[in-house]
Amino acid sequence: MANAENTGTMGKDGAEQASVGAPAATAETRNGKGAKPVVTVITPHDGGANCSIRQMFKYRGLIRSMIWRNLRQQFDELALGFFWATARPLAMAFVFSFIKSRTGANMKVDLPYMLYFYSGIILWFAFVEASRGAAMSMVKEAGLLKKIYFPRTIPPLVATLLSLYNLSISAIPLVGFMIWYGVPPGLNLVFLPLVLCVFLLLAYGVGIMFAALGSLSKDFERLFSIILYVGLFVSPVIYSPEIISNRAQLIFNLNPMSGILLSFRACLFQGYPFPWEQFGYSAGFAVVMYFLGTSMFKKALTYFLDRM
Repeated sequence: MANAENTGTMGKDGAEQASVGAPAATAETRNGKGAKPVVTVITPHDGGANCSIRQMFKYRGLIRSMIWRNLRQQFDELALGFFWATARPLAMAFVFSFIKSRTGANMKVDLPYMLYFYSGIILWFAFVEASRGAAMSMVKEAGLLKKIYFPRTIPPLVATLLSLYNLSISAIPLVGFMIWYGVPPGLNLVFLPLVLCVFLLLAYGVGIMFAALGSLSKDFERLFSIILYVGLFVSPVIYSPEIISNRAQLIFNLNPMSGILLSFRACLFQGYPFPWEQFGYSAGFAVVMYFLGTSMFKKALTYFLDRM
């Protein structure tokens, strides 16, 4: 009898425990028929680019915390953080200016060469940092991606936005050069936020496109590094576009960073004409790369998970 009572108690407890997480009784269960199990399928939200922007706004707190974490990792262990952020572009600017003065090379630059070169090299380094950081962001954040769910486009976005911080630090010596050479900014300075937005859009689109390609093969990572290295010499960083022959101008202008670099200088230096045609092409190219890269990135998410 005791065993029977204990068995009945256990059965009663088991029934009570099973009913805790079960759905409410339906007409079928009340009639004695077996109820079908309730299956819940959790899938990532996919609503296109507009939905991604809304998701970025929803997770803005996470974006801020990841940016701050990366900044601390980058600068907390460096006593001369400001110096190291500006050392590379300053060193290159002084070296190229020295070579130009000694060789008498005509770069067909209307500005003091130090201003022209330094303004171009800091923006180019920011582009390399932003696009390469976006391309490698999924591998870098693999540990965090395995633990919690958040939109997978956040790590590339954080890597892209981080480039603005280093760009702003690198621009401090540029302000000093502008004062030294007596070249003030003009009215085109109001277009600087627009130029920077197109710059970020291009870097983000290119970065996530190569992030998607890199999930298929490591060869694309090497290819991307070569493209960024060669891109420095086919962009108006070291020399002016006027130095190129008319036959090669078309190929030169196909580089979307050409319009962004020229527009960046037009915003900073008074009397430098704003290249609306080249900037329009760069803006259109950046939009295309954004949507193409986003589409490829979403399709490659499965490969990212397999590699992790």
